[in-house]
Amino acid sequence: MIYPTRRAIYLLLLGAPMALALGLIRPELWIVAPGWIGVILACLILDAIAGANPRHLNLDARFPNQVGVGDAFDLSLAVTGQAVPPRAELALALDERLAKGGRIESDMRRTNAGETLARTLSLTASRRGQAQVDALWIRWAGPLGLVWKQRKFAIGGAISVVPSLRMVTDEGSRLFQRNSWFGLRQQRFRGEGTEFEALAEYQPGMDRRAIDWNASARHVKL
Repeated sequence: MIYPTRRAIYLLLLGAPMALALGLIRPELWIVAPGWIGVILACLILDAIAGANPRHLNLDARFPNQVGVGDAFDLSLAVTGQAVPPRAELALALDERLAKGGRIESDMRRTNAGETLARTLSLTASRRGQAQVDALWIRWAGPLGLVWKQRKFAIGGAISVVPSLRMVTDEGSRLFQRNSWFGLRQQRFRGEGTEFEALAEYQPGMDRRAIDWNASARHVKL
């Protein structure tokens, strides 16, 4: 899509008062106003032709298939094509789980390669469910700043937002690091295990099913 910028509209409207003023001063110069409008229209056409063609651009959107609630992740966008502009505005439509209001507005910058506009967005999922990444709009002004060039890319991807395991993994990592400093220590506790170690005298509160009655009869005590 190509449409005029605010600058182009202001320049076109400038021709009307100019024609009126010249018509009052020198009626033979009335042709200046149509000529002015013709020049602006010619510049609009040149500005629309110059630079990248929106139809010849391609989008590469990359994001994880699954993230945890509250975990940050990156969504990378890259638009490739010939003669891409140095900068372009972007608008990304996605689920409200990933962005407040379901919309992100930012910009894209041309990389050193010269044929790619790139942007990496850092997002955080707010609640569980299937979060859709719907579409991307980009637009940029022509070399003369008289027309906007715009392109919509349908993405149609989904991110599964699940309960986060970050707290569990962080705690496990913390314990591992602590043990790596002080060394691992193995302990054995006597209890109701499956391996026999030794007989012990009966204490109040013990499970009576664990009493060895034959040994108790030999020692005349529990």
